[in-house]
Amino acid sequence: MAWRMSRAAEPSTPHTWRRAVSALAAGALVAGVSSAPALADGEDNAEARAQLVQAYLFADEVASAVTVESGDRTDAGEEFANLDAELLGASVIVGGTVVPLSIDSAAASAGLLNGYSNVPGPFRAAAASGAVTDEGFIGDRADGYGAETASLDLDGLIHEIDPTLTPVIDEIELSLGVLASAASQTTGEVPVSEYLVGGAELRLHSPLIDSLPGLALLPSLDGNAVTIELGRGLITVDLAQLIDGGLNDQPANTTLLTPAQVHQIVTEITDLLTGEALGSLVKAVIRPVVRPLAEALEALLSQLMTLTVNSQPNTSPAPGQAFTVRALEVRLLPNVEAASVPLAESMVRVAPIGALGIVAEPDPVNAGGEVVGTVSGLLPGYPATVTVTDAAGTVLGVFEGVVPTDSGTAEVTWDVPADQPGGVVRLEAVDTLERTASDTVTVIVPGDGGEPGDGGEPGDGGEPGDGGEPGDGGEPGDGGEPGDGGEPGDGGEPGDGGEPGDGGSYTGDRASLAYTGGSLAALPIALLLLAGGGLMMRAASRSA
Repeated sequence: MAWRMSRAAEPSTPHTWRRAVSALAAGALVAGVSSAPALADGEDNAEARAQLVQAYLFADEVASAVTVESGDRTDAGEEFANLDAELLGASVIVGGTVVPLSIDSAAASAGLLNGYSNVPGPFRAAAASGAVTDEGFIGDRADGYGAETASLDLDGLIHEIDPTLTPVIDEIELSLGVLASAASQTTGEVPVSEYLVGGAELRLHSPLIDSLPGLALLPSLDGNAVTIELGRGLITVDLAQLIDGGLNDQPANTTLLTPAQVHQIVTEITDLLTGEALGSLVKAVIRPVVRPLAEALEALLSQLMTLTVNSQPNTSPAPGQAFTVRALEVRLLPNVEAASVPLAESMVRVAPIGALGIVAEPDPVNAGGEVVGTVSGLLPGYPATVTVTDAAGTVLGVFEGVVPTDSGTAEVTWDVPADQPGGVVRLEAVDTLERTASDTVTVIVPGDGGEPGDGGEPGDGGEPGDGGEPGDGGEPGDGGEPGDGGEPGDGGEPGDGGEPGDGGSYTGDRASLAYTGGSLAALPIALLLLAGGGLMMRAASRSA
């Protein structure tokens, strides 16, 4: 199992399997080939279902047996059950032919025919069927249990395939050992499954061999996959020997009784019946039946059934779709797709979620401000962690146990320290599924890092004063002492230079100098000096 849920405070109480159709009371299952049925009534976001036996008639589910199920809304939590003894005599109806399905009562008593389901919420589900424990694991009790747990009596299908075969082969049975499967899934992860098939044998009776004289005391003939009891006309085929590695640990949807394997069986039976170990007398007795037996077996086994171990109808379900594993699926009369009998089936389905994401705002942000990180795509009820780091990877803050809303969103607020250096800061979210998402913001330090203001336009200095009217120098002397030129004009009041520019606004370094209003302040003085110089020149000219 991919995960193991803690047991509820009150232990699960075993109960009898729930039966869906009253036809089971009469001991009949009607079977047909179809895809998996639609799930319940769509009420649940997540479901788990265990079925030891399941049957379909073409596209419609007609009967279902030995079922235990859970749903996040309808029946949340754990369910465990063992087989109802009254179902031990059920049958499968294939077309007009009854195929008895026998389930061994000793196997039920040994705890090998159970069901388990668990849906603690919308994002996790687990199911297990067959030889499983009340915690949903394939139990140790299944190890080494080689007894028959179930069998299908296929005699009636011989006549269905070809009535002329019955003088050669009149009885055939599929005998099965311990069966179990388990499946689990968590939203955002691929399903996990396992299965167990403790054994599978074909047992045939040939009246053609059974009627031969003088064979009663002969020992059985043993091959790789085939054993023949000549004195009783019995042929046993161990299907596990037809596949490398046996019946377990096989890839999904591994098929048994393929045309090549049927040919392998017939060839081995023929070799055993014509081998040197029989002696010339026995071979002389058997020789007339070898060819008819081989031809009948080839015709029967190529049409009778196929078996699929580790059956998975949908190996890669899309988010929100069901995943199903079956320990074994028996397809009867596969050439005409007459019937399918899944055995030890476990199904899980969990609610899908969107991609994990986080948005950090505002960007940029001033040191001393705050950043809000909004996380989306979380599992409601499952906390997340958000970590804040700088460009060097230094952790600046950690928010643990961030619980999302029912919509799967959550918010965290990071207070940016006033002394936080400028640069890129990353907010990363990690959810319970270990998915990650991140976003960045840029921290700006006021006065250090922005562009300085442009200082605005400098003032125009105003209009300079006109210097006033110069003195007239007085009347010239009559030869005496020259006039002293009079008092020069005082030059008038200088202009006030106008209002200087306001320098504009800036966010640069506080230590930067203001734009140069000081150089403009000298302008009126220069103009006054120029005006005074002009007066002196005029005075000198007059005295000349």
